[in-house]
Amino acid sequence: MFILVDLKEKSGICNITFQKTDGKTTYKTAYFTEPLKVLFFNASDSDCYTAAILNTTGGLMGGDKLELKLVAEPGTDLTITSQAAERIYKSQGEICTVDIDIFCDQHATFEWLPLETIFFNHCKYRRNVDVHLQENSVFFAGEMYVFGRKAHGEKLENCLIHDCWNFHLNGKKLFKDLFHLEGNLEWYFTTSSVLKNINAYAICFFFAKENEVEPYSLIENDILASTTYVNQMQIFRVAGVNIQKVREVFIEYMITLRNKHIDRKGDLPRFWYI
Repeated sequence: MFILVDLKEKSGICNITFQKTDGKTTYKTAYFTEPLKVLFFNASDSDCYTAAILNTTGGLMGGDKLELKLVAEPGTDLTITSQAAERIYKSQGEICTVDIDIFCDQHATFEWLPLETIFFNHCKYRRNVDVHLQENSVFFAGEMYVFGRKAHGEKLENCLIHDCWNFHLNGKKLFKDLFHLEGNLEWYFTTSSVLKNINAYAICFFFAKENEVEPYSLIENDILASTTYVNQMQIFRVAGVNIQKVREVFIEYMITLRNKHIDRKGDLPRFWYI
C-alpha cells in the first residue's frame, strides 16, 4: 500500500478585521486561503468574541509560508486561538516562515492564545510577530513551545528556531523579545544553565495602561517560572522538564491574570481542554 503525501511548499494568508457594532464585537472582513481556515464563535459561547485559526495540513514543513494580519478596531474585545497544536516538521533544507501583524486600536482588548507549538528534530522555523498598540489598548498573549516528540523519545539535535516579537506603542518601538536556537542543540539542552534538561517553555505578554508588575517566582520540581516588567509590559516565563507540569503552571497563571485584569470569567478557550 502506498500513501501519497503532498510535499509541495504551501503559502497561506489570513487577514481579519474586527469591529464593534451595537455594542458587540464581530468580524468586519475576513479573508483566508488554504491551508488556513477560521472558525468564529459569538460572545454568548465564551467570555468574548473568539476566532479559532486552523492549519488544515496539521503543521508546517520547510518552505511553507504563512502571513496573518489581524486588526482590532476601537472598542473591540476578542480572543484569537487555534484548534490544535502546531507542528513544525523536519525540513529538507528550506525554512518555514510565519509573519504576523497585529493591530490593537484604542480601548480594544486583544488576546492571542494559540495552543502549543511542537518542534520536531531537524526543523527550520522563523517567525516574526509585530504588535501595534495604542495608549489605551489591552493586549495579552500566551504561547507554549515543546521541544521534540517526547512520546517517541525524540530530542532536538540540529534545528533552527527563531521567534521574534516586536511591540510598538503609538508607532514607536516599545519592546522586543527574541528566542533563537540554531545548529547543534545538544549543548543547549545538556549543559547550558538556561535550557538544561528543558522539554517545554512558555511565555506570556500583558500590556495595559494601568499595568503594574505582580511578582511571581517558582523554583520547584524541575520547574522555573518568574515575571519581569518592561515599559508597561508584564512578561511571564516558565520552563521545565515535565511538559504537563509546565502546561498546568502556564494555564493557571493565564487564567489568574486574565480573570483579574481582563474581566474574564474562568477558563481559557475551549480548545485548550480538548
